[in-house]
Amino acid sequence: MPAKYNAVTRIVHWLTALLVITAFVLGPEDLDEMSDPSMDLGVQVHESLGLLIFGLVLFRIIWVFSTETAIDIAIPRWMKISAKAIQGALYLLMFAVPASAASGIWLLGKSLSLLNNTMIASPLGLSERTGEFLLEAHTVGADALLWLAGIHAVAALFHHYVLKDSVLKSMLPK
Repeated sequence: MPAKYNAVTRIVHWLTALLVITAFVLGPEDLDEMSDPSMDLGVQVHESLGLLIFGLVLFRIIWVFSTETAIDIAIPRWMKISAKAIQGALYLLMFAVPASAASGIWLLGKSLSLLNNTMIASPLGLSERTGEFLLEAHTVGADALLWLAGIHAVAALFHHYVLKDSVLKSMLPK
C-alpha cells in the first residue's frame, strides 16, 4: 500500500480542484454587457465560489504548514523541484486570482455579489484604473491557473501510467 496524504489533505485537494474548475466554467464572459451584474445568478455563483476558494486556500496553507508531513516518493531531484515550483505557483494563483477580483471590483466602487443576493460593500477607496488592471490580472491569472492545473494533472497521470509510481495514488481516496 503506497504512502498516502491524510484524509483532510486529500479532500481539500479534490474539493479545491472541483471549485476552481466550476468557478472558471461559470465565470461571466463580459460583465459590461449586463445591466446589473449583481443580480445575475452566474455572477453570484462565480463570486461566491471565488470567496470560498480564497478561504479554502488559506485553510490549505495553514493545514500544510501545521500538520502535514511530506510523502517521500523516490523520484529524481529535478522532478521534486519542478513539482514544488508548480505547487507553489498553484497556491499563489489560487490566492491571487480571487484576491485580484475582489480588490478590482471594490476599487471600481462596486460590491461583491454573493448567493442569496448578499452584497459585500467595498472597504476600499475608488481607483478605476487600478480596479480595471486588477480585473484584467484576474482573467490572466485564472487562465494561468487552469493551464498549471492541467500540467499538474498530466504530470500525475504520467507518474501513474508511465512511471508507474505512487505519486497519484498518494492523493487518491483509499
